[in-house]
Order: sequence, then structure tokens, then C-alpha cells
Amino acid sequence: MRTAEPLPGTRHRVLRGLSYALAQVVVLLVLVEPIRGLGWATGFRDYFSNDQLSYAAIASNVAQGDLQLVEPLSQTGTSFYPSAWYLIVGLVARVTSVAVPVAWTVLGLCAVGGAIALLGWVASRLSGLAFAPVLPALALLTGTWSTLISGDWLTHMSTHATLRGPYGTLFTLNGEAIALMLGTCAIALILLRAADGLRSSRGGSAALLVAAAVIGSLANVHTYAFFTTLSLAAAFVAIWSLLTYRSRTRTAVTLALVALVLVLGLRIAGVVGPLPTLAIMLAALLPAMWPLVRAHLRMAALLAAVVVVMSAFQVVRTVLGLAGGNEFLVFRETDSSNLSVEWDRALLAIVPITVIALAAAWLLRGRRDTACTALLLALPLGGVVMASNDVW
Repeated sequence: MRTAEPLPGTRHRVLRGLSYALAQVVVLLVLVEPIRGLGWATGFRDYFSNDQLSYAAIASNVAQGDLQLVEPLSQTGTSFYPSAWYLIVGLVARVTSVAVPVAWTVLGLCAVGGAIALLGWVASRLSGLAFAPVLPALALLTGTWSTLISGDWLTHMSTHATLRGPYGTLFTLNGEAIALMLGTCAIALILLRAADGLRSSRGGSAALLVAAAVIGSLANVHTYAFFTTLSLAAAFVAIWSLLTYRSRTRTAVTLALVALVLVLGLRIAGVVGPLPTLAIMLAALLPAMWPLVRAHLRMAALLAAVVVVMSAFQVVRTVLGLAGGNEFLVFRETDSSNLSVEWDRALLAIVPITVIALAAAWLLRGRRDTACTALLLALPLGGVVMASNDVW
């Protein structure tokens, strides 16, 4: 499928421009309106204050000229937390002499607004619709029916796990929010390239290289966003390959390998560790990807190398920390082990986003849009696998 070209005419261009502008208004309403009049530019977004203050300490140290990766709450003298975003915030605060909360808010708004603009551009390219650029921003308003389920603005999912809409996750403008937006942009670039059939072009190859670099760099920004984006990208490419190069044998082998890793995951992790287990999970998708990889072997190898290189600093550092028995890493691994998903509440909470997905599937009916279909299938499958990581 070729990406749709915008319809000609002044009216279409004006409507498209208004859609981009409205998207930015929605971003500001989501991220600024809740605290308008409360010093939104200079005050600190202290939702889950212990976490945010810990992150801010990293940025504050950098703003004062201390580039050591330390923060006060771990009290181990070293922080293994992915800190690239907070280093950027601290450096900007130091260079501009503005307060860390100001740099935090302004940079965060620019990052989210820029990501929404890019996603809107991809939506416009794929659909040719004048109102497409505003749709990614409207998706930020998607909720989880939390008022009905939990009597709160977020849905509680046992112990201290919570499920909140995009507006809640992005509100803090911390590393997690930035990483999620960057990861979404990377997936969108892959989708755009896949929709064009991977035809050779400098622009298309550059888009894939940028996507790979972004995905790899997420390891240095937020661990779970990195895992989620990497897994979703792999699932998307695997399903797209299966839909493009159809084979019942490869489909069956891939499903069997994924199921095997899910069943034996805890035992595998007990022997090789959690990070290698994730790599094994991704490797289980290789049979599905193989025809696509073989057809574009050099590009596939280059993209894999880019991801590895961009993620190497944090991955190697974390592996060495785990091998050395760092107290904070051991604590985080234990602290995360009791998190679980209550499936009845989760399935009810995702009804709004499910309706959006079903609407997208309905719009795709009758169209041979392999790329978009693959992404729609990858989203729930990848989500279920990542949400059940406690069993593998």
C-alpha cells in the first residue's frame, strides 16, 4: 500500500493546518489546564512525589555541575536508573540558568507536543484526511472507566499497580512520559515505512534508522518503555511478515515458540536472568520475521546493530550492576515481583481503547492494508505478553 497523498485544494490545507493547531491545544489542556493558576510553569509536578523528587534530584545535580549518576533515595552512592532525560533537563537548566521545574515543564511540553505533531503527520500521510492530525491528540483523552471501577481517577490493579489513561501517565512529564511518546513515534515511523512496502528510498531508510535509534535510546530513558516498545516493534514486524509472506508452518512454529517461552519463562530466567529471557522471547519471533529479514538482510542487520549500540550503555551497566549484587537493583527486582494484573478489571478498563481499535479495524475492512492490520493485531498480542511478564 502506498501512503495516501493529501487531497488538493486550499480548503483541505486550511483544515489540515487547523487540525495540527487543535492537536496542540488538546496537549496543553491535558498537561497544563489541571494546574492552571497553580504555578504550572515554575511549580513542581509532584504526583507520586517520592518518585518525581528522586528524578528531579538527578536533574538538580546536573544543573549544579555534578554529572555523577546518583540520587538520594537509593542511598547506595550510585543510581542505575535510566537518567538520560534528567541529564538533558539538568543541562538545559544549567545552560539557561532557569530553575529545574521550568526546564522540566517546558522541555516536557515541547517533547509531547512535537511527538503529537509527528504522529499527526503520519496519520495524515496514511489517510489523506484533513482532520487526521488531531486524532493522536484526542487519543490522549482516552480513559479507563476508573470512576466506575475504582471510584478514583485511576484504576487500582492490586498492590501498588495502577492503570491510568494517557493523560494521567503523561501529566508528570517525567522520563516515562517522554519515553512512551518517543516509542510511539518510532512505531509510527516503522508503520509509515511498512505501508510503503519497504520500497528502496533514502527517506524510507532514514526513517527506519531513526526509529531503530530511538528504540535503542529508550533503554537510557525508561526501562519499561524500552521493553514495551522493543517488544511491540518486534511483534508488529513479525505479524507484518506473516501477512506478507504467508506460511502456516512458520505461523505455527512461531506461536509454539512464544507459548513455550511463556510457559518456561520463569525457569529460563532463573538460569540466565531476566534480560536474556526477554531476548529469548524476541528470538521466538524470528521464524515469522525470517522471509522479511532475508529479503532485506543488510538493512535488518544495520537496524539491529543500531538498536544494540544505542541501548548498550544502560543495558551493560545494568547487567554489571545485577552481577555485582547492587542493593537498589535487587530491591527493584523484588519490589516488582508482586505486581499483577487483575484481568477482569483490566478487560473492563480497556473497553474505551478497544472501541477505538475496533473502529479502526472496521475502517480497514475490504482494504489490503497489511501494515495497519499487522499493527492492530500486534497491539493486543504484544500488550498481553508484556502484561503477563510475571509468568515468564
